Amino acid sequence: NLIFLILLICLLEYSLHLLIPSPVPTELHLPRPHLSVLPGHEVIAGADVMFRCSSTHPSTSCYLYLEGQIRAQLLSRERGDYNLSHVQNGDSGRYSCQCYTINASREWSAVSNTLDLVPRISLGCPLALCVPLDPLLSPREGWDLPVGGSPVTVPCVPADYTLCNAVRLALAAALLLLMLLMLLGPLTVGAARSHCWRSRC
Repeated sequence: NLIFLILLICLLEYSLHLLIPSPVPTELHLPRPHLSVLPGHEVIAGADVMFRCSSTHPSTSCYLYLEGQIRAQLLSRERGDYNLSHVQNGDSGRYSCQCYTINASREWSAVSNTLDLVPRISLGCPLALCVPLDPLLSPREGWDLPVGGSPVTVPCVPADYTLCNAVRLALAAALLLLMLLMLLGPLTVGAARSHCWRSRC
């Protein structure tokens, strides 16, 4: 019975060893790659971007990781690039890459630097009259506004505010005239009635 118990314990240990995967090797022999993105980490929504994972070690392939995602994207072996077309808000996040050698041993590198991809929505001037009529006029730098938890880039109008200011002045004058009519109207009607009453008397 004792021999049978020992054999049973050994069999259980061997079965558990087969079921439990071996730990991931922590030795990273390759140099750390460098991750870059073109044209930049802040782009207009709908634009195309290209991630590039650069490694100094030859004959390597690289994976592109997005923080929070389980799946990784295998980059091109030739240049280590990955093109992302029509960037949307769902593509935003923190990216990194990691490379490995293309051989039987498969040596890994450390994880690269991280890049935060931020797609932005481009909005024009709220007033159509404030938009310059001359398409050659280039707007100045824009400012960012948080809309629905996402940053939105709103470009400023050019320095020529003539048309916009003229419209505002006209609206202000019309509003002022309307207020004067509303205030002076009852007084004028009352004065006319009083004059008519005195004439009859």
